[in-house]
Amino acid sequence: MNTPEEIQGMLGARSFCVVGASRDPEKYGHAVFRAIQSDGKTVYPVNPNADSIGKSRCYASVGDLPETVEVAVFVVPPDLDQTKLVTAEAGISTVGSSDVEITLGNLTAAVDMLTTPITIPAGDYASYPPEATDINETNATVTQADRISINVDASGTTAEGLMVILEFD
Repeated sequence: MNTPEEIQGMLGARSFCVVGASRDPEKYGHAVFRAIQSDGKTVYPVNPNADSIGKSRCYASVGDLPETVEVAVFVVPPDLDQTKLVTAEAGISTVGSSDVEITLGNLTAAVDMLTTPITIPAGDYASYPPEATDINETNATVTQADRISINVDASGTTAEGLMVILEFD
């Protein structure tokens, strides 16, 4: 679970992206994007189905962003409402000198979604096999508008280019 210090660290970040940002002002993904933007933070909308949101250029994927952001906010779309996380895996584009650990949390429910972190061993590109990731079955269900956090511990490593793949069913 995220500690108060981790949450404060995320809120104090200067750069964000909102995966699932929406052009529709009635949708939660739009509200999250605008709220971060109104705080004067650098925020990039990510939506493969939109060219722009207001006057802001929209990016098709996190990999297309012009810079590395400190915090990625994921908005759970309606079609994932009441689905369960079934696999989680991660990869990097440049191998690191030490292990990279990734935890997943549901900020809305204040729970950990994994029983153990996803680990990318030093010198490896991926956390395969994904079956090795222990999903916390009690906390795996997401609800529309849940905020999912992906926390990365890459301290002391030279790893770059993180990719996280989550599968829901």
